[in-house]
Amino acid sequence: MIMNNINQPIGIKQRSVLDFFEPEKAAQQQLANQLNQPQPIHQSIMENTDLPVSTGDKRSILLVEPEKYKSWGSNQQHIGLLKIGAYHQVIGDLVEYVTYPNYPKKINRPDIIYVTSMFTYWYKGVWKTVQHYKESYPKAKVILGGIYATLCPEHAKGSGADEIMIGQHPEAKIYPPNPLLIPESEHNDFAYCMTSQGCTGNCRFCATHILYGHGIYQRPVDEVVGEISLQYRRGINKIYFGDDDILYKSEEHLIPIINKLTMLNVKPEFYVYGGMQARWMTPQLAELFKNNRFKFISFGFESVSEE
Repeated sequence: MIMNNINQPIGIKQRSVLDFFEPEKAAQQQLANQLNQPQPIHQSIMENTDLPVSTGDKRSILLVEPEKYKSWGSNQQHIGLLKIGAYHQVIGDLVEYVTYPNYPKKINRPDIIYVTSMFTYWYKGVWKTVQHYKESYPKAKVILGGIYATLCPEHAKGSGADEIMIGQHPEAKIYPPNPLLIPESEHNDFAYCMTSQGCTGNCRFCATHILYGHGIYQRPVDEVVGEISLQYRRGINKIYFGDDDILYKSEEHLIPIINKLTMLNVKPEFYVYGGMQARWMTPQLAELFKNNRFKFISFGFESVSEE
């Protein structure tokens, strides 16, 4: 793989899976121009167990999880939606999270409705969700984001959303996701953490390099430790790692993260659902997993070809 700097995401190459979507090329270039390193999480967020809420005028923000499909497992969360919720809490807005087709219990008339999306082939459920809430709250601004909206923004306009958000929310991306926003009837006893963005691979069939740029950006160790510590103080005892390549340079990244958490007596259970690359696995990592409450790990398998 060729890259300018392994720790710096760089622009999207000419050939990618979006070559099959002619109307998406302009939006693809727009996303490439927007790809930047995540900023350090603000210190005030890390110093408080609960996100602060101001006493000023509040907007009503509705976060909507779209129609689910059978393959949507109980170990999934919409991380971006939970980051947006955390951001709006910090700036003093009233935030509520619902799953389609439910209505909010605390908010009467939302000012902004965020609808997220996952896989492109689930778009019909996303469209149905957008239309449902637009009809229910015609004066609210409906913003559609997520993976499908980012990969196929021109197609996503057909949903009827007022705005298509490409990539990450520019302000919310620095905030740790707040899973406590999810209703208790759903899965809110764990928190996802992305210690890095991107992957060292360059598979043409994968959209990771479109979403995050080529290469891999690993967040500072102390920043990740601070985020996991915050979730632990919230009472969340399960951390799910969603990285695409979490074992890359583990001696400089994952190992010091776990060791620092142990020193701080922050001891959640860890689950690696993102898929690890077997080539980076070492006996030291196996021992680390054994001694530090790693309850689930997974390895990705892409191809036997060396090309």
